[in-house]
Amino acid sequence: MNFVTLLISILLLSGCSIFNDLRRDTLLKASQNWELNNHQGLSYLKTSDLTKAQAKFQLALNEAKNCGVNDLRIAITLNNIAGVYELQHNYPAAIDVLEKASNIAKANQNTTVWLNSQYNLARLLALDGQNKLSLILYKEVFSELKSRNKAYGLNINKVYTEYLDLLEKNKNQ
Repeated sequence: MNFVTLLISILLLSGCSIFNDLRRDTLLKASQNWELNNHQGLSYLKTSDLTKAQAKFQLALNEAKNCGVNDLRIAITLNNIAGVYELQHNYPAAIDVLEKASNIAKANQNTTVWLNSQYNLARLLALDGQNKLSLILYKEVFSELKSRNKAYGLNINKVYTEYLDLLEKNKNQ
């Protein structure tokens, strides 16, 4: 071990504030960049400029990953990317990113993001013709909403109506 490596090791082990400050500043900058890019992506998504929305969400995703491999911002951004894929009718890609978002939200024990991911996944599975799996997820989301008596940003009546409509559609096939 050379002198520089030894010195850095001692500084890290002693909790040197220079390294802690640098890490904190890096995380703060990544968080701010994520917020900016995610917000801009949502603005482009609202105007249906899918190319720009996708580019901004990709930048936001990169910044979120700088905050940690299972950072909740990754799940939020993946939900937004799924929105782009949905508008492009690329349901398999949307389903793929929503499954990842759902897993990250669940690992973070964030019920709001997890339920929204599961709901979006249920909708997209139905659009993709995967009705049986979609029904399972709709039922899971509705049951969770009902048992907690809280909406988590979702309209419980809409979730239940979509579930019943898909159930009826399945009966008629």
